[in-house]
Amino acid sequence: MRPRMRPGRIVLSTLAAVAISMGALGCTTDVTTQPTSDSSTPRPQPSPTGACALITTTEAAKLLGYDTSLAQANPGRTGTTQCTFFAGQSGAGQDSGLDKVIVGVDSSPTAKERFAEAKARPGTTAITGLADDAFSETGATGNVTVTVLIGASSLYISVGGSKTIYTPEQSAANLEAVKKLIGEVLARM
Repeated sequence: MRPRMRPGRIVLSTLAAVAISMGALGCTTDVTTQPTSDSSTPRPQPSPTGACALITTTEAAKLLGYDTSLAQANPGRTGTTQCTFFAGQSGAGQDSGLDKVIVGVDSSPTAKERFAEAKARPGTTAITGLADDAFSETGATGNVTVTVLIGASSLYISVGGSKTIYTPEQSAANLEAVKKLIGEVLARM
């Protein structure tokens, strides 16, 4: 008899497969219509795909504390997908080291092993009560990443940038906000 898989694991595995297969198509904003250049008639825009579909630009903006409308899919290793939400309506933070939110899914055959290796690094803090296993990391500038393991896949959300220095209080608030958002993402799966 095969062991039963918990519904959350099935959904994450399915979501990860969809996110990875669709990740190559890129990401869009939450905007569903946009005027064409030659008229004021709106034209349909594609829905977000891949890791970009896991959170909305509104949720990313809430983490950043200001608007974001640019989401960019990033190609990754086989079995992974990642999306970066840049600061500002025009993505002013893109590649400038300013604030951004990064969402990633790893459902590659070595995802569980990579999760364990990352969790064992110095400077990580275990988180209980979130998914099958979870940990957080705070970078040198106070940027925060929370990574969770669901079955054999991992999901992470990171907020911060290389040029923004966060106070310990801001980092703590960001950590709580990211943990809450990951909980909401898992609940939607």
